[in-house]
Amino acid sequence: MYNEIEYFSPNQYKMKVYGDKGNIPDHFTYKGAIDPLKGSIYANKFGNSISPLNNNAHHYYKFKYEGYYDSGNLKLHKIKVIPKLDSQDFFNGYLYIEDTSWAVKYAVIKKKQQV
Repeated sequence: MYNEIEYFSPNQYKMKVYGDKGNIPDHFTYKGAIDPLKGSIYANKFGNSISPLNNNAHHYYKFKYEGYYDSGNLKLHKIKVIPKLDSQDFFNGYLYIEDTSWAVKYAVIKKKQQV
């Protein structure tokens, strides 16, 4: 599925689906595409998976600093998230952290695809 999701606090979102053909499992629903929006990446579980910011994240993930870049008035640090285990319970991708607040500005993460 190829889609774009915009989240508006507290509990509103807008999802555009651009394509949904291919080898998508029968049990998959559009509602399932937004499950992570029900949680917070700062919680121990994000959606139904272990968050890269879990209290015990060092048990589940490796992190690699890949530098920083300036985005307007912000300096963003790029952190690569690498799961230690080969499982669908974990994410891989990148976290972009603000320099002054150390908050996650945005995350580009995905879970391993089910085969």
